[in-house]
Amino acid sequence: LFYSLKNESPPHLLIGIGKMAYPLISELTNSSLLGRPFVITKTQILDQVDQDDSLKIVLGSHPHLDVKSLQAGQELLSFLKESKKYGDHEMFVGLTGGASSLVDILPEGISSEFIFKLNSELLRSAADIEDVNQIRQEFSCLKNGGLLTFFKAKAVHTFITSDIPSGDYEKVGSSPTVYKVPDFNELKGLVKNLLSVQLRKKALSFLESKVRSQLLQRKEKAFKEKVVRTYLVADYKRLVKNLKLGVGNDWNNVIANS
Repeated sequence: LFYSLKNESPPHLLIGIGKMAYPLISELTNSSLLGRPFVITKTQILDQVDQDDSLKIVLGSHPHLDVKSLQAGQELLSFLKESKKYGDHEMFVGLTGGASSLVDILPEGISSEFIFKLNSELLRSAADIEDVNQIRQEFSCLKNGGLLTFFKAKAVHTFITSDIPSGDYEKVGSSPTVYKVPDFNELKGLVKNLLSVQLRKKALSFLESKVRSQLLQRKEKAFKEKVVRTYLVADYKRLVKNLKLGVGNDWNNVIANS
């Protein structure tokens, strides 16, 4: 895979989002790049990140989405706007756990106050992360394929380290590069079960709004127009399971089965 990426034509831009985005992006930067890689993460894990001028590092918030997450979204928009000056290129995205709360871009009609309360209630509900993300993505311009609407690159490669319990690794980070048609009835059920009466009314109103309908249309259009490929780099849930099952003391054997 890395041999083919190094020889990929045309060159590409690189974005990393997630708690472990920096280590993942570091593995991909050997390929031909346009501009500096843009990374949104929780903490500057390694000391050398501060000294690495080849990367643009932005810190979001995790596990609670807050002002830093929205600021990271605006910085991401600036990066993507700048990328439009390039000619023919592709977009590479490194995605890891935590991406859903680290960055967001809100649609018209959704306030920061609402989205902060929404995320807090979802976290307190102790619901399955896939159910939480299914609701989160409906109130975001970035999630469920939304990232695709902000740049002109026609091909998008997403490298994913997954912590999704079901194994559906494309759901990591609420699927910023993969669009799937939402199940409206299922969404309504989740909203009614997981949100307070106070937030429920506002949430259901937005789900039935013209703004949301137009947002979904833009996401679906961008997804159909682009060549979107996803690659599972590592599955942490399977790795932990293999360790518990004692696949073997040979780490190569454990990783190969993960």
